[in-house]
Amino acid sequence: MYTSKTRNTIIEELRRKNTDKVYSINNIELFLSRKILVPNPDTFKLIDIASKIIRSNMKISTIADVGTGSGIIGISLAKMFPNKTLYASDICEHSINIAKKNAKHNKLSNITFILNKDEKWLSEYNNIKIDTVVSNPPFVGNKEFNSLEFRREYPESSIEPKKAIRTYCEKGIQPFLSILEASNSIYEYIFQCNKSFVTHVEEIINKKHGDRYETEQYRSRFLRIRKKQSIN
Repeated sequence: MYTSKTRNTIIEELRRKNTDKVYSINNIELFLSRKILVPNPDTFKLIDIASKIIRSNMKISTIADVGTGSGIIGISLAKMFPNKTLYASDICEHSINIAKKNAKHNKLSNITFILNKDEKWLSEYNNIKIDTVVSNPPFVGNKEFNSLEFRREYPESSIEPKKAIRTYCEKGIQPFLSILEASNSIYEYIFQCNKSFVTHVEEIINKKHGDRYETEQYRSRFLRIRKKQSIN
């Protein structure tokens, strides 16, 4: 079973060896390195939630993993849904290269990786029709990251890639709002959120976009946002 303890062991091993290595995580083999975010156990809960939603709506055909890191979300969904089209993107070229390597290692042909060159959310999908976004974006704000409580609870954060976890704003909510506001054509978003602010994110979305979207929380840290009209 993949746990936080297992994850921290991998992080420490990568730190010491400073080289790429293949790990088997929840039956998926992944090349990982110290320069990318090692998948969090909660991300597999996000994948589980997303897979159930995708199975429940046969009209979903194209899915984007935004902020892919190692590629774990997109690769997992591509394996589960070989007849769906998957895209995965990141602002880090090293992450994209590792994710491509992981997709090839897992013999997948239904996923395409895109480098986001201008660091504006969803700009890499300007000419691509996406039905559903599944994402674990950075969600640790400045106040939380700099707190002693956070450092004590997540000591591994001192050696993780900062852009993968930090929002560089006061609270860890801006990426969710920016992704949502970046496109009017996407039908559904499924996010892994900061458990401290997931309700706040939901309240802001309902206040600003309640006429267009409905929201639903899962397991106190995952948020589903979908348009009120049905997918075409």
